[in-house]
Amino acid sequence: MGTRWYHLPIGLGIYVPFQIFYRLFCMLCALIYFLLFCLRQPISTCLRTRYSRNASPTLITIRFSHFCEKARWALDLLQHAAANNENERYKYVECYRSILTHMATSLWHTKGFSSSTPIYITKEKNVLKESSLIMHYVSDELCKLGKSTLYPTPEVEKLVNYFDETLGVHARRYIYWLMFASDKNTSELRQCWLRGTTGLERWIQRHFPGSIQALATVGMQIHEQPSLMSKQHVDEVFEKVNQMLEKHGELYLLNTNSPTAADITFASLAYPMIFPRQCDDLVFEYDQNRMSRELYDQITTYRSQRAGKFVLRMYEQHRITDRVQPMP
Repeated sequence: MGTRWYHLPIGLGIYVPFQIFYRLFCMLCALIYFLLFCLRQPISTCLRTRYSRNASPTLITIRFSHFCEKARWALDLLQHAAANNENERYKYVECYRSILTHMATSLWHTKGFSSSTPIYITKEKNVLKESSLIMHYVSDELCKLGKSTLYPTPEVEKLVNYFDETLGVHARRYIYWLMFASDKNTSELRQCWLRGTTGLERWIQRHFPGSIQALATVGMQIHEQPSLMSKQHVDEVFEKVNQMLEKHGELYLLNTNSPTAADITFASLAYPMIFPRQCDDLVFEYDQNRMSRELYDQITTYRSQRAGKFVLRMYEQHRITDRVQPMP
């Protein structure tokens, strides 16, 4: 049987789309393989923490976030207290995520509930989605170990919420604005973004810092007018703490015998405005040679206040920094 005239266009009509689909499919498979290879660390973290029975408790953070520092402080306190009782169940692994990939990791663990950090997965696979929930968990566990609660009075809860909603939000915006206002500060900040990241996360942070900065500027409204308004809120919080310390003595905010959740919350959320030396590995040193003049003067002003000295003393006397991470 001879070839008819319509056989060629029909054959081309089948062959050409098939070849296009085949090549696109191969490219897609290669891209997926590449992404899986580059993101193997965050993916393995997600799978291990959710499905492994022997996985250690895991804290997922953006390394320099002050809300993550609040959770880290509380968990280090718990681990230190438990170590004295030879209790190994509170030793946790901290997994650093970049500014971009932390959202996917958080959404995975919270089943779409939250895209922010910190996220803490307990030994029993319970997922704690906020720093204050982690603080409550730590307080409850400390009580089980025979230690003092971090919430001895109702005023502590109110003060923690106030610091979270006011200082936490506005200190973040204002310090970013001061950082982005100077090339010297921005260069130091970009080095902070690289710490603890690997693979594709590190490559993105290294090669697209301008895009990340632009996304942060839009997402957190880091513009002059909102940032100056945020400075007013930060100043109001510091003044409130100054008055509390003057009223109750300069030991703790609510005239207690030991630090409460309010003391830890204020100290950790205020750290970007104080730059205590214990946080040098989170940001960079309080050094006029590494900061713009405006940033250095602003930090110096906050450090000279009662509230600033209180933060420095809290870090010096109560910040546990000898934590040893278990193997993942």
